[in-house]
Amino acid sequence: MLTWILTGMTASALALPRPDPDDIFRATDGVPVARSNPSWTTEALLFVDQTGDVFECATQHSQGSERALRQLCHQLRRMDVRPASDREGRPIHGVVGVRVTRFPTEDSDANLLTEHPDMMLPLPGNQLVGMAHALVEVEMDGRITHCEIQFAPENADDASKEAICDYLLTVPIGPMTDADGNAVRYVRKIMVSVNG
Repeated sequence: MLTWILTGMTASALALPRPDPDDIFRATDGVPVARSNPSWTTEALLFVDQTGDVFECATQHSQGSERALRQLCHQLRRMDVRPASDREGRPIHGVVGVRVTRFPTEDSDANLLTEHPDMMLPLPGNQLVGMAHALVEVEMDGRITHCEIQFAPENADDASKEAICDYLLTVPIGPMTDADGNAVRYVRKIMVSVNG
């Protein structure tokens, strides 16, 4: 059964993995294209186990050669990350999408790290227009069993937010496997496109 929480109404410990931004920026320092390009941007998905080890990295929408991106992922896999937690606060596997942008200046590097949803799904037949972000807990068979709306369109009421979570119950997002190929429970953020 799907459970859902509207952020701010009920306490929950559900959380994505939390990489240290300084570690991510240090990893990008090891990639020449990141140091030399005046506005280098990359997005990566980090797959993190329940102990905080990054066991897989996939770059998306990135600048640079395949070699440079492999180099970046190698550096990112060496990081320790605060693991995700399930709704009970227990450590769990998780996927976190990060976008890193570097804006080198003469004085210093100003870096931007933003967490972004790693999956986007359309929500058909709804009165809302815009984007919603949902944090979901997924079972070993790929079923969503818990949903928390973190961000919703301005005109979304509680019933609309519940409808978004109810919709996610019907979407097979697939299982996640750990570094040894075993199916695991996990947490991820999903962006839902709501187009009335």
